[in-house]
Amino acid sequence: MRALALALLLGGCGSIPFMDDEPKVPKGSTGYVSGFYGGVSADEPRAAIAGRDVLTAGGTAVDAATAMYFTLAVTMPSAAGLGGGGICLVRDPDTQIVKTLDFLGQPSSGQGRKVTVPGNPRGIFALHSKFGTLRWEKLVQPAENMARFGSQVSRAFAEDIRVSSNAITTSSHLRSVFADKQGVPLSEGKRLKQLELATFLARLRAHGAGVLYSGINARQIIRDAKRAGIGLTYRDLVAARPAWRSTIRIPFVANTSLHFAMPRTSSGTLGAKVAAALVADERYQKAKVGDKGHLMAEAVQRAIADGANGFKTVSIKRQIWRRKNSGEFKNVTYTQLDDSYAEKLMAGYQPGRLTDIAAGTPKITVGSHEGGTTSFSAIDRSGGAVACALTMNGAFGTGEAIPGTGLILANPPTSVRHRDLSMGAVLIDHNFRSRVYMAGAASGDASSQAVLAQLAVGVALDPNTTLENKIAERRRVFRDPASRTTYVEQGADAGFINSLKSRGHRVAVASGLSRINMAYCRSGLPADEAICSIEGDPRGFGFAATSD
Repeated sequence: MRALALALLLGGCGSIPFMDDEPKVPKGSTGYVSGFYGGVSADEPRAAIAGRDVLTAGGTAVDAATAMYFTLAVTMPSAAGLGGGGICLVRDPDTQIVKTLDFLGQPSSGQGRKVTVPGNPRGIFALHSKFGTLRWEKLVQPAENMARFGSQVSRAFAEDIRVSSNAITTSSHLRSVFADKQGVPLSEGKRLKQLELATFLARLRAHGAGVLYSGINARQIIRDAKRAGIGLTYRDLVAARPAWRSTIRIPFVANTSLHFAMPRTSSGTLGAKVAAALVADERYQKAKVGDKGHLMAEAVQRAIADGANGFKTVSIKRQIWRRKNSGEFKNVTYTQLDDSYAEKLMAGYQPGRLTDIAAGTPKITVGSHEGGTTSFSAIDRSGGAVACALTMNGAFGTGEAIPGTGLILANPPTSVRHRDLSMGAVLIDHNFRSRVYMAGAASGDASSQAVLAQLAVGVALDPNTTLENKIAERRRVFRDPASRTTYVEQGADAGFINSLKSRGHRVAVASGLSRINMAYCRSGLPADEAICSIEGDPRGFGFAATSD
């Protein structure tokens, strides 16, 4: 009877406390976010997975970018090593202000082999310090564990190893880490451990990026570098500080803004100028399908020939909606290229015939797979966004590491112009609705900025295509006015090529023009129902992740 009464009592209960009241997943653990979390894309799959896990744990786009970078430093050190540098576009969802973060690094000043002063650790630390929400240690530790316990070489990294096989076999450090016992460079699927790098990542995790740039540890690093014949000084490290800047802003459609990273040199303005030329007078929208390749080639050559002319500092009033406060208007300063100048840039443009501009600039080489650059993008459900491009100035940089650290040092750029053309970042946001629509980054060859501008404008202004189709299509174009050559991708369709030739273009086929990682949300974020696409470039072996 007692058993029956107990059964009836339990049967009448609405719930059993210790069964139904299970604790929710805590913030910072994968699965904290249910439903839409945003999205990530990177040139190496495990980096994208690391970023996705951070977003599902309740992290911001900046938190995801931090985890993605340190994963790349382990899984693709040929392009994202700790000794390299980069540039990012960052949008803060609280202030809705977009900023450029520059941590490219300067050439070393000491006696010995010249290198680029490492910029990535301090740059990513500055990014996280300003906008991150999850703990720094938690974002670094997965990469540290991967370096210590090993991971399989991905197809993306295996390709970089393949094109760098000579450097690996001739460098004692690279050979000891990235080749087998017989000295054969590692291939896809092989196990890779980086114990020295794991030890150094543990220091970064525990003490922050400052451990590399000042204090006892930094002085020991300099002593070890000097003994190895590397011309790096303690003063170089102390002076290696990332710079926050405004962006280059292009007024876009429907009260939106196109933002490009504020560069160090005039070469870095190419993407912004190409986008402005395409947008001015609604040229891209009005162009027929057969005219668009020609239009893009014209915009590229005119932007290259024009350099950095036409930009001016402007202050615009933006409506800021803070999470805990009501809306307010705030004046924000940008560097802007307005419609009137862009129209002058395209003066004399003819849809049916090439305007042959012979620029007095050095020839630009495109289409070569040199390695040494990579990019990634992240966007979160609150409207935060990050797009970063990184470089070692050649695959594996110098090929030398500071003894005991696993920190591979980057080359000084042989051409600052080539470096700046090879990296790009773009973002689209609304001036008043507090929404972000796009975050994209590009890397690869000197066509990267131009290709990124073409893709950003094309996706946003063409309602009859998707990001997936646009990023996959073989219609990327780059015109070098110095050589009077218009480059198209290998695999471009005959109709596209013939449309260029019929307008007077001398066409050359390149093996590939840039790689893109992009997120595009037609609905804007934040949104009750997000309509987003996150894509990696099928020209590489990366990965993109988002929730349905």
